[in-house]
Amino acid sequence: MKMSEATRFVSGPNPIDWVESSPFIELGCPFTLYGALKMLFLLPLLPFRLAIGGLALVTIAVTNSLVIWNWPLEKPLPPWRRRVVLLSKELVLVTLWCLGFRIRVRGRENIKTAERLGAVAIFNHVSWIDAFVLVWLMAPSGVSKESNGRIPVIGQAVRAMQTVYIPYDKLSKRSGNCGDSGGGRGPGGKGTSTCPAVHVPKGGTSAAATMSPCSDCSSSSSSSNDKSNSSASSMRDLGRASSSSCSAIETNHAFFTDGAEGAVGGKAACAEAPPVTAGGAGAAAPAPAIGSHGRNDVVTSRVTEVLLRRVHHPSYCKPGGFPLVVMAPEGTTSNGRGLLNFRTGAFVLERPVLPICFRYRWQGLNPAWTIGDERWHFLRLMSQFRNDLEVEILPPYKPSFDELKDPCLFASHVRRQMASVLGIPLYDASHDDYLALRRRGVNVSWDGRHVIVSDTNKCYRRGAVV
Repeated sequence: MKMSEATRFVSGPNPIDWVESSPFIELGCPFTLYGALKMLFLLPLLPFRLAIGGLALVTIAVTNSLVIWNWPLEKPLPPWRRRVVLLSKELVLVTLWCLGFRIRVRGRENIKTAERLGAVAIFNHVSWIDAFVLVWLMAPSGVSKESNGRIPVIGQAVRAMQTVYIPYDKLSKRSGNCGDSGGGRGPGGKGTSTCPAVHVPKGGTSAAATMSPCSDCSSSSSSSNDKSNSSASSMRDLGRASSSSCSAIETNHAFFTDGAEGAVGGKAACAEAPPVTAGGAGAAAPAPAIGSHGRNDVVTSRVTEVLLRRVHHPSYCKPGGFPLVVMAPEGTTSNGRGLLNFRTGAFVLERPVLPICFRYRWQGLNPAWTIGDERWHFLRLMSQFRNDLEVEILPPYKPSFDELKDPCLFASHVRRQMASVLGIPLYDASHDDYLALRRRGVNVSWDGRHVIVSDTNKCYRRGAVV
């Protein structure tokens, strides 16, 4: 009888073999003596940097609070109010500079094209820095989990951008993931997209399965990529094996997310989007049902319908209308070394999409938001002389008739395009796999050198148990 992947993870001699290459684990930037010396040199400047960057955020929050004073956020902001929001967003660059980031943008002209087309922007979610950069670029209307709206200062600053907030329990829906293993509608439906095949070596178990990249994806096909895909696949099996509730684990690993399909009452993500009638498209966007803490900007109804009406509103992306909607189809952050499965929330809206690719050029520390101590990660991030970020905005992708009929096919093609531009592989992993790791007590040591499995009170390294 073959041992299941979940059982191997729990009882195997060295669990790190199955998690060290997970997209939610980063072991490639350990804390070194040189890093300690940089920290001693740069940390004395941290209070001044935080004070200047924080002052910029407070100024944005106060300005935006005055802009939306006594104005119902379910309606588009008048042109003068929106202009003030666009002016205030430039202060975000001050914060980014104080955080040590130098940003280079290519394809900025594609934003105007996307606004003319009424597109929906999507991006690969790597770090919490992504949100700041997107606000600086275009002050979009994001789709974020509800708890982010309660973050001091930042939450108030982004409310004027008319972000759509969704409850956390709507984020984790495995049926909403649309990887390249299938492209049809509904559970188990056969798709028409060409997808990577899963190869299992003869006589091997599912643990040895690797994803063969398709020809139009990233050219990287080294053994390390195969190992990463195999590890991500094993984590997916682990997530299926676990029966505990995902919603019980709170995480801040999603500033902008894709939760549109998570609110469709358990329907598969690849189901067809509800049609938008002429009356629905021409009417004012509906006020969301009142969510937690009495806020009227938290959606508790069907998120897909709210977003459909938003993007089909006559004023969408026009002066005096709703701003461009931006979503993270991966639904969470990863280490940036590959693309997670795409959810279909951005692809059921019957609109072109604007792919935005984030490429972090780092040396001492990966800015990606992965499993580990977030406060220590922030201190290390502030101890870098420079953090470079390249943002490449691709031309809007106009879906074909077949892609409009099949959101999974649409998502698969855009995902491959982004992976090809970034030069990274496709991972068969999702937010649920991150939650599975957290349930198992997986963490990374403070020095970033090895994985800790706390439910066994042991620290695992390759070839040894500490």
